[in-house]
Amino acid sequence: MFTPRAAAELVELVRLGSRPAECLHRLAETALLVFPDCRGATATLWLRRQPELTAATHPDLGWLIEHHGWYGEGPVLTAIDEARPTVVGDLLVGDGWPRYRAAAIRRGIRSQLTLVGGAAGQPLTLTAYGLRAQTFSPAALGTLAVLVSHGAAAFENAARFDALLGQLADSGTAGG
Repeated sequence: MFTPRAAAELVELVRLGSRPAECLHRLAETALLVFPDCRGATATLWLRRQPELTAATHPDLGWLIEHHGWYGEGPVLTAIDEARPTVVGDLLVGDGWPRYRAAAIRRGIRSQLTLVGGAAGQPLTLTAYGLRAQTFSPAALGTLAVLVSHGAAAFENAARFDALLGQLADSGTAGG
């Protein structure tokens, strides 16, 4: 649900001058505002199935993203590999991603929803986590898709802005 505060965060997300890491952080934080039952979120830029840059609303969630890279399994990698959302209604049910499931359950995660978009030619994922089974309704996919598309645009803008600043610094024209 887009509250006025969440809408304001979306506007701030795409403002020029943000840094790439700041964009990912804002994206993860905005997911918390949009989903009342969401207890954490991660926004990650991936390179060759490895997390390159991650923003997490809780340190354990950042660790879970790293887990995907270490073991090559998990619902976020499935979303990337299959180029579609991954919805896990209850991590206690099913047999896919055994190491990931065990690690997530030990950290209190029961459900999660991941969408993948693209930024700077790389996969960008946004994952919302719940502490209860079936935390996210089917309508959450549409809302998360809006966040991912805004996040990808914001990240692209930030990456271009950083590159421009680097060029200016290299040419000695960046003032101060």
